[in-house]
Amino acid sequence: IAYRLVTAALIPLAGPPALSQSAAQPPQPSTTQPAPRTVTGPGDRVLDVATGDGNAAIECARRGASVVAIDVTPKQIALAKERCAAEGVEVDLRVGNAMALGVEDDSFDFVLSVLGVMFAPDPDVAVAELARN
Repeated sequence: IAYRLVTAALIPLAGPPALSQSAAQPPQPSTTQPAPRTVTGPGDRVLDVATGDGNAAIECARRGASVVAIDVTPKQIALAKERCAAEGVEVDLRVGNAMALGVEDDSFDFVLSVLGVMFAPDPDVAVAELARN
C-alpha cells in the first residue's frame, strides 16, 4: 500500500514551502495543481494531527474514513468530541503531541494537518513524525 503525507486532504495543494525558506527570499508564485487523490473515502485510515475542533477529521469521517484525530490541547479535544456528536460521526479523538504521536509506523493511508503542526516547537521533528505514519 502506498502511504500518502497530505497537508490538507480535502483541497488541492500547490506544494508545501521548504521549511528552511528564508524570509528575505519570499516564495515564488506557482501554479496550483491538485495532489493525487486528495479526498478520503470509505475504508481509508486517516490520522489528523493538531485537529483543533475537528474540522478535517469530521469531514473525513463523513466520507466514510476511519479517523484518529490528535491534539495537544485537551480543551480542543473536548470541543471536537462535542462537534463529532452533533455531526453524528465517529472519530477516535486523543490528546497527544505532534512530535511524538504514539501510533504504530505505517498505520494510516492519509496523514494530515490543516494548520497546527507548523506551531510545533520543532517543526522538522513533527514533519518526520507525520511521515513515518
